[in-house]
Amino acid sequence: MHASQENIAETHFDRAAAVMKCFGSGATMSRRPPPGTTFTTESLLHHEHGGGSPGEDKITVVWAVRESKSPNKTNPDLGTSAKRWAVSLPLPDIKAHLVATVNIEWGRSNSTLLLNEEVTFRFHGGKLLEPDTANMTLGQFYSFYSTPSRAPIYLTNIPTQWKQLAKTTRGSIIFLELYIDSIMFKNRIEMSDGHSSTDSLIDSVLDSSVKRKRTLSSVSEGANRNISMIKRPAPMKSMFVPTNAGSVKVHQRSSITLKKIICIADSVTGKVEFEETTELISGTIRDEPFGHGAMKNAYQFNPSNGNVLVAKRFYRISDSEDDGMAPPLSVLDNQDQIYLELHRLTIAAHFLKAFFLHAKQCGTDVYTGILFHVSFSFS
Repeated sequence: MHASQENIAETHFDRAAAVMKCFGSGATMSRRPPPGTTFTTESLLHHEHGGGSPGEDKITVVWAVRESKSPNKTNPDLGTSAKRWAVSLPLPDIKAHLVATVNIEWGRSNSTLLLNEEVTFRFHGGKLLEPDTANMTLGQFYSFYSTPSRAPIYLTNIPTQWKQLAKTTRGSIIFLELYIDSIMFKNRIEMSDGHSSTDSLIDSVLDSSVKRKRTLSSVSEGANRNISMIKRPAPMKSMFVPTNAGSVKVHQRSSITLKKIICIADSVTGKVEFEETTELISGTIRDEPFGHGAMKNAYQFNPSNGNVLVAKRFYRISDSEDDGMAPPLSVLDNQDQIYLELHRLTIAAHFLKAFFLHAKQCGTDVYTGILFHVSFSFS
C-alpha cells in the first residue's frame, strides 16, 4: 500500500519537530524530503535496454582509447570498458556517450574537455573504418564488418587481453578504439589562447583610448557625454590557427622514378598474374607518412602527370606482434606484402564483376556502386 505525503496528518510533523527540539539536535523536519537518487524509472530502463526498445537485440561494444600522439599504444588511464547497446542505436550516439565517459578522466589532467569531432572510432591497432560506415546503426555496422572477408581483419583480430572476454561474452561482440586526434585538440586550444590574447590586446588599446579622451574631455561637458556613450566593438576573432614562431612544420620531399607493375586476373578462370609494364612514372613523395595503420604507413605521392596517388609501405606483417616492437621490414619483404595485397584486391574485383554479371543475367537488381581501389606496384 502506498501513502502519499499529503495523507500524513499535520500532527505527525508537529510531534516529530517537538521530539527533535527536545534532543536539541537543531534538525528540521522537511515536509518533502529530496529524492535519494537522480535516476528516474525511464532513465534506468533506457540504460537496461542499451538505448533501444525492450526486447531489442543488443551487441556488446568493448572500447579502449588511443591518442594520435602515441599511436603505438592505447592509454589505459583514460579508461576501457564494455557495454551492451541496442542494434538500432546510431554509432554517433554511442560515440557521444563514450566521449563523455572518457572526458571524466580526461578532465583530471586537462582544463579543456574533448569534443566529439576530435574523437573517431577505429579498430584495434588504429585501423581506419571503411568509408561511409561511421554513421551506420550498430546493427548495420556489425553486419558490414562480420562478413567472411572482413571479420578476420576487423572483428576477430584483437589483442590478447581481450580474447578471454570474447570467449566468455554471450552474443555478438565488437572491439573498438576511441582515437583522439591530438593535433586537432591542440590546435583548438592554441586558437582559443590566441583569441584570448587578442581580446586582451584590444581591451588594452580601447582602455588607453578612453583614458586619453577623458583627459581631453575636461574642456567641455559635451565631450564627457560623448565619452560615456562610447561603445566597445566586439573583439576580432580568427578561425585560423595562430602562426606562432616555430609552430610551422616544413615537410620534405624526395624525387623518385618508378616502373609500373600491374596485377591482372583471367576473365574466365580468375587466375592472377603480375605483369611488368614499360611505363615509368616520375614524381615526388613526402618523406613522412600522412596516415598510420596497424601494419603499414601511407605516403603522398605526386607524379609529374598531376594525379595524386597514395603510396603504402608495410612496417610489420602481423598484428600478433606488440605495437612498436616489430623489426623493420626489408625492401623485398615489403614488396612481397604489396604483391599479396594486390593479389587480394584483384581477386575481389574479379569476383565482384562476376557477381554483377550473374545478377544481371538472373534479372536481379543489385547495388553496383561497390568498387575496389585501382592499385598497382612499382619496382
